[in-house]
Amino acid sequence: MGSIPFFEKATDLLTYIFNICRPRTVLKTPFSHLTKVEVVKRALDNGITAEQLKKTSTCYDEHDHNCGNCSTCFKRRIALTINWVEEEFKTKPRESDYCKEIIEEIRSWNQNWRLTPERIAETRRALLKVWIKI
Repeated sequence: MGSIPFFEKATDLLTYIFNICRPRTVLKTPFSHLTKVEVVKRALDNGITAEQLKKTSTCYDEHDHNCGNCSTCFKRRIALTINWVEEEFKTKPRESDYCKEIIEEIRSWNQNWRLTPERIAETRRALLKVWIKI
């Protein structure tokens, strides 16, 4: 799940900008109540194949796609791993600096704004599948 405050502010801004043409909300997020793991499961349960999912990209690296180093590659890996979808990354997301940072946050979690209990549980489940115990 993305940043709710960011989404709300972006929606307000785009609605304001496009108000001349569309006097109503421009953006909708039908999956905002779901985690990425749940979105992938929902896609797979509704006829989207693993191969189709692998043709998408969430990577921040405009040239590498599936760099394995950025936060979105790590989150994607969590969502796919829990749903039994294997995908190749240039760097294994579990070896990325972002993964190491998240593992430390989970180990010392004390109501950190970035990690919800659901996200911690999903991350632990996925990391256990690739033999990292936290």
